[in-house]
Amino acid sequence: MRVLHVDSALGWRGGQNQVWLTAKGMAARGHEVLVACRRGGRLAARLYEDRLPVREISFRGDFWPPAILALHRLAREFRPNVVQLHDPHAVSTGLLAGKAAQHRIATRRVDFPLKSGKYRHWERVIAVSRAIASLLAQGGVCAERVRVVYEGVPDRLAERGGREVFEALGIPAGAPVVG
Repeated sequence: MRVLHVDSALGWRGGQNQVWLTAKGMAARGHEVLVACRRGGRLAARLYEDRLPVREISFRGDFWPPAILALHRLAREFRPNVVQLHDPHAVSTGLLAGKAAQHRIATRRVDFPLKSGKYRHWERVIAVSRAIASLLAQGGVCAERVRVVYEGVPDRLAERGGREVFEALGIPAGAPVVG
Protein backbone atom coordinates (compact mmCIF):
# COMPACT_ATOMS: atom_id res chain seq x y z
CA MET A 1 0.00 0.00 0.00
CA ARG A 2 1.23 3.51 -0.84
CA VAL A 3 0.53 6.06 1.89
CA LEU A 4 1.16 9.80 1.80
CA HIS A 5 1.30 11.33 5.28
CA VAL A 6 1.06 15.12 5.57
CA ASP A 7 2.00 17.30 8.54
CA SER A 8 2.54 21.05 8.35
CA ALA A 9 4.07 21.82 11.77
CA LEU A 10 7.50 23.40 12.15
CA GLY A 11 8.29 22.18 15.67
CA TRP A 12 8.18 18.81 17.41
CA ARG A 13 5.17 17.89 19.51
CA GLY A 14 3.06 14.82 20.06
CA GLY A 15 1.46 14.94 16.63
CA GLN A 16 4.78 14.95 14.83
CA ASN A 17 5.96 12.09 17.03
CA GLN A 18 2.89 10.08 15.98
CA VAL A 19 3.48 10.82 12.27
CA TRP A 20 7.10 9.70 12.67
CA LEU A 21 6.13 6.51 14.55
CA THR A 22 3.36 5.71 12.08
CA ALA A 23 5.58 6.20 9.04
CA LYS A 24 8.36 4.09 10.60
CA GLY A 25 5.93 1.35 11.55
CA MET A 26 4.26 1.23 8.15
CA ALA A 27 7.61 1.18 6.33
CA ALA A 28 8.82 -1.65 8.58
CA ARG A 29 5.72 -3.61 7.59
CA GLY A 30 6.48 -3.23 3.89
CA HIS A 31 4.22 -0.31 2.97
CA GLU A 32 5.54 2.42 0.71
CA VAL A 33 5.29 5.64 2.71
CA LEU A 34 6.10 9.22 1.89
CA VAL A 35 5.83 12.07 4.39
CA ALA A 36 5.18 15.59 3.16
CA CYS A 37 6.10 18.04 5.89
CA ARG A 38 7.19 21.59 6.61
CA ARG A 39 10.42 22.67 4.95
CA GLY A 40 13.13 22.96 7.61
CA GLY A 41 10.90 21.43 10.29
CA ARG A 42 11.87 19.03 13.04
CA LEU A 43 9.82 16.20 11.52
CA ALA A 44 11.76 16.43 8.25
CA ALA A 45 15.05 16.23 10.15
CA ARG A 46 13.89 13.16 12.09
CA LEU A 47 12.70 11.42 8.93
CA TYR A 48 16.01 12.10 7.16
CA GLU A 49 17.88 10.67 10.18
CA ASP A 50 15.86 7.46 9.86
CA ARG A 51 16.24 7.40 6.08
CA LEU A 52 12.48 7.56 5.56
CA PRO A 53 11.12 9.15 2.37
CA VAL A 54 10.28 12.80 2.93
CA ARG A 55 9.30 15.72 0.75
CA GLU A 56 9.62 19.18 2.26
CA ILE A 57 6.94 21.73 1.39
CA SER A 58 6.61 25.38 2.39
CA PHE A 59 3.40 25.48 4.43
CA ARG A 60 1.88 28.80 5.57
CA GLY A 61 -1.55 28.45 7.09
CA ASP A 62 -4.63 26.71 5.77
CA PHE A 63 -5.00 27.73 2.15
CA TRP A 64 -1.62 28.95 0.93
CA PRO A 65 -1.66 28.37 -2.86
CA PRO A 66 2.00 27.28 -3.27
CA ALA A 67 1.54 24.57 -0.61
CA ILE A 68 -1.76 23.42 -2.10
CA LEU A 69 -0.22 23.10 -5.57
CA ALA A 70 2.97 21.44 -4.32
CA LEU A 71 0.98 18.87 -2.35
CA HIS A 72 -1.35 18.24 -5.28
CA ARG A 73 1.63 17.69 -7.64
CA LEU A 74 3.24 15.38 -5.09
CA ALA A 75 0.07 13.31 -4.74
CA ARG A 76 -0.29 13.00 -8.53
CA GLU A 77 3.36 11.92 -8.79
CA PHE A 78 3.34 9.47 -5.84
CA ARG A 79 -0.16 8.10 -6.58
CA PRO A 80 -0.97 7.03 -3.02
CA ASN A 81 -3.70 4.57 -2.09
CA VAL A 82 -4.20 6.60 1.09
CA VAL A 83 -3.61 10.23 2.00
CA GLN A 84 -3.57 10.89 5.74
CA LEU A 85 -3.56 14.49 6.95
CA HIS A 86 -2.22 14.81 10.48
CA ASP A 87 -2.92 18.39 11.60
CA PRO A 88 -5.60 21.06 11.01
CA HIS A 89 -3.55 23.13 8.52
CA ALA A 90 -2.65 19.99 6.58
CA VAL A 91 -6.34 19.03 6.48
CA SER A 92 -7.17 22.30 4.70
CA THR A 93 -4.12 22.31 2.44
CA GLY A 94 -4.65 18.69 1.47
CA LEU A 95 -8.22 18.93 0.19
CA LEU A 96 -7.08 18.97 -3.45
CA ALA A 97 -4.28 16.42 -2.93
CA GLY A 98 -6.72 14.05 -1.25
CA LYS A 99 -8.61 13.68 -4.51
CA ALA A 100 -5.59 11.84 -5.96
CA ALA A 101 -5.97 8.94 -3.51
CA GLN A 102 -8.44 6.08 -3.21
CA HIS A 103 -8.87 6.76 0.51
CA ARG A 104 -8.70 10.07 2.34
CA ILE A 105 -8.17 10.25 6.10
CA ALA A 106 -7.85 13.22 8.43
CA THR A 107 -6.60 12.99 12.00
CA ARG A 108 -7.87 15.18 14.84
CA ARG A 109 -5.75 15.35 18.01
CA VAL A 110 -6.81 18.62 19.62
CA ASP A 111 -9.85 19.00 21.83
CA PHE A 112 -11.25 22.40 20.97
CA PRO A 113 -14.44 22.91 18.94
CA LEU A 114 -14.27 22.98 15.15
CA LYS A 115 -14.31 26.43 13.59
CA SER A 116 -14.95 25.25 10.04
CA GLY A 117 -16.37 22.32 8.13
CA LYS A 118 -13.05 21.13 6.68
CA TYR A 119 -13.24 17.75 8.44
CA ARG A 120 -16.59 17.00 6.77
CA HIS A 121 -14.85 16.52 3.41
CA TRP A 122 -12.88 13.45 4.46
CA GLU A 123 -13.83 9.82 3.99
CA ARG A 124 -12.62 9.01 7.51
CA VAL A 125 -11.55 11.08 10.47
CA ILE A 126 -9.38 9.55 13.16
CA ALA A 127 -10.08 10.98 16.60
CA VAL A 128 -7.50 10.18 19.27
CA SER A 129 -10.13 10.03 22.04
CA ARG A 130 -13.88 9.72 22.53
CA ALA A 131 -13.96 13.35 23.69
CA ILE A 132 -12.49 14.49 20.37
CA ALA A 133 -14.90 12.22 18.47
CA SER A 134 -17.74 13.95 20.33
CA LEU A 135 -16.40 17.39 19.35
CA LEU A 136 -16.21 16.26 15.73
CA ALA A 137 -19.86 15.16 15.87
CA GLN A 138 -20.83 18.49 17.44
CA GLY A 139 -18.96 20.19 14.58
CA GLY A 140 -21.07 18.40 11.97
CA VAL A 141 -18.84 15.44 11.06
CA CYS A 142 -20.97 12.37 10.43
CA ALA A 143 -20.39 9.89 13.28
CA GLU A 144 -20.13 6.97 10.82
CA ARG A 145 -16.97 8.56 9.37
CA VAL A 146 -15.18 8.94 12.72
CA ARG A 147 -12.98 6.23 14.20
CA VAL A 148 -11.37 6.50 17.62
CA VAL A 149 -7.74 5.34 17.53
CA TYR A 150 -5.81 5.89 20.73
CA GLU A 151 -2.24 7.00 20.22
CA GLY A 152 0.69 5.38 21.91
CA VAL A 153 4.41 5.04 21.90
CA PRO A 154 6.46 1.86 21.64
CA ASP A 155 7.39 0.15 24.87
CA ARG A 156 11.01 0.17 25.85
CA LEU A 157 12.94 -1.87 28.34
CA ALA A 158 13.49 -0.30 31.73
CA GLU A 159 17.00 0.98 32.23
CA ARG A 160 19.16 -0.63 34.88
CA GLY A 161 20.12 1.32 37.96
CA GLY A 162 18.21 3.63 40.21
CA ARG A 163 18.70 1.70 43.44
CA GLU A 164 21.12 4.35 44.68
CA VAL A 165 18.45 7.04 44.30
CA PHE A 166 15.93 4.93 46.23
CA GLU A 167 18.46 4.37 49.00
CA ALA A 168 19.27 8.09 49.17
CA LEU A 169 15.55 8.87 49.48
CA GLY A 170 15.11 6.25 52.19
CA ILE A 171 12.86 4.01 50.10
CA PRO A 172 13.24 0.40 51.26
CA ALA A 173 14.38 -2.25 48.76
CA GLY A 174 11.41 -3.99 47.16
CA ALA A 175 8.95 -1.20 47.98
CA PRO A 176 6.42 -0.54 45.22
CA VAL A 177 7.23 2.65 43.30
CA VAL A 178 4.86 4.26 40.83
CA GLY A 179 5.96 6.74 38.18
